[in-house]
Amino acid sequence: MEVEWRAFELHPELPPEGGSLGYDPERTKVFRARLQESAEEAGMQMRFADKVSNSRLALEATEYARTEGKLEAFHRGVFDAYFGNAENIGDPDVLARVGEAAGLDPAELRRVLEERRYSEAVERQIELARRMNIQAVPSFIFEGKYLVQGAQPYEVFKQVMDEYVLPGVAEQA
Repeated sequence: MEVEWRAFELHPELPPEGGSLGYDPERTKVFRARLQESAEEAGMQMRFADKVSNSRLALEATEYARTEGKLEAFHRGVFDAYFGNAENIGDPDVLARVGEAAGLDPAELRRVLEERRYSEAVERQIELARRMNIQAVPSFIFEGKYLVQGAQPYEVFKQVMDEYVLPGVAEQA
């Protein structure tokens, strides 16, 4: 089975420099604690910035990385920058540094972002997500029709695979 990363803008209302979502501080504290626990269970470090990044430029840079054959490395780098280092992934300087580490030309990446070369491609992907009623990240679509939204435990994915995607395979093993 192959993973195909696609753009989705969770908070398009944020200004380019990022900002606050205006959530109740107690709700945010509980949510972050749950994420931190999940990250630690997976052996990952998670840090939280004071502001939530506007992800639009990161999504456009990701499309550029896809065309250059550097999608996986760039995607991982953006993930680490945001969740591991609490960096603003809406900042072209951060994206250029992540891109360079992934094997991209940082000057070309900056040009791509300045020209907004991949804006339309990202918008098409976001529109498709809206039509599919995707409202959370991450979201997973299996066989083009089975949707799992949000960070879910392994058991949820196993159930989808067993019941819908690969029925009968578990019994044959």
